[in-house]
Amino acid sequence: MVSDLPLAELVTVLHPPHMLLTEFFDNDNWKVDRLREWVSEVVVQQILEVRIFPDQEDCMLWEGAATEEFSIRSAWDAIRQKRGHSRVDNFVWGSRISLKISFFVWRLIRGWVPMEMILKRRGFALGSHYSCCQAAEESILHGFVIGLVAQEVWGHFRRRFGILDGPFSSVAASLLSWFLSSPMARDVVFMVDQFVEQLGRARVLSKANFRGDLEDPWSTWMVAAKLKWRVLAVSWKRPPSQYFTLNTDASVSHGRAYGGGLLRDSDGRLIFAFYKEFGELDHIFREVNSSADMLSKMRLPSEFYCTSQDQLPRRIRMALSLDSSEFCYVRMQVDTG
Repeated sequence: MVSDLPLAELVTVLHPPHMLLTEFFDNDNWKVDRLREWVSEVVVQQILEVRIFPDQEDCMLWEGAATEEFSIRSAWDAIRQKRGHSRVDNFVWGSRISLKISFFVWRLIRGWVPMEMILKRRGFALGSHYSCCQAAEESILHGFVIGLVAQEVWGHFRRRFGILDGPFSSVAASLLSWFLSSPMARDVVFMVDQFVEQLGRARVLSKANFRGDLEDPWSTWMVAAKLKWRVLAVSWKRPPSQYFTLNTDASVSHGRAYGGGLLRDSDGRLIFAFYKEFGELDHIFREVNSSADMLSKMRLPSEFYCTSQDQLPRRIRMALSLDSSEFCYVRMQVDTG
C-alpha cells in the first residue's frame, strides 16, 4: 500500500458524503470511473487488485497470524517487546526436563531465587554466611558456581561428560559450557532420560525413588509396592485372677453393621454375651479374638443378650472352649517394614 493510513483519509473529494462499498462495485467488477473520482490513480490500481466475492458473507480476518485467525498467542506476539534470542533458555526448556526444574533454572538465571544477597538488596536485614562453607555470603554465584559444594558437583560432571572447565562468572555461562562443550555433553539429558526409561521398563523404580517429587514425569515408571504379609499366631489370653476380659467386635455386610461382645473371667467362663445390629455404616472394626469376631458376623435377632454359654450358637461355644485353653489362631498382617 502507498500508505498505512485508512482509505478514507486518502480520498481526494472535499467533504465527501457517506458512501457504501456497494456503490463502487457492480456485479463482479469495480466501478473504475467512480473510483477515480474519489482517489488517486495509484490507489485505484491497488484497489483493483482486491478481489471481492459478493455471494459470500463478510467475516473478520486477523492480520497478526498467517492463518488470518485470531489467537491469544498471535496477539501476544504482536504486542510484546521482543528481546534477543537466548540460547540458554532453549536448553533449559524441553520435554525431557521437569517443568519445576525448568522454572527454577529460569528464575536462577535471572536472579529471582531468594538467596540472602538478593534479599539484602531488597531491604531485608540479614547477617549470615553460606551454610555449606561459612566462608562467604549466600549468593547465586557462590551457591551454584564458585562455592566449594558447587565446584565439587560441576567437577564431577565435567570429568564424566567432558564439559569445558571454567572459571565462569554466572550460572548461564556454566550452562552454556555444558551444552556447547561436546556432543556427549549436549546429549547427557537424553542419555539420562533413556537410562531412567530402561530402569522403568525393568520395573525397578519404586515410590521411594520419587519421595517428595511424585509430579516428576519419570514417576510414571514407578512400580506400586507389593504388600508383604506375615503369618501371626494369636490366641485369647486369660486375665489375672479376679479380673474379667471384654472382647467386642463388629462387621459390615451389604452396608449394614453388626456387632457383638463377650465378657469372660480368668477361667474363661462366660459371664454374658450380646449381639446388636447398628444399621447402615461403612466401616469395619475387627479384633484378633475369634469368638467376638464370629459373634459379630452371626445373623442373630436384632438384639441378643445372654448370661449362659448354652444359649450361644454351637460354633461360638466351640470357639469359647478353645479360647479357654488359649488355643492359637492364624491371622495375616501386612508387613510395613
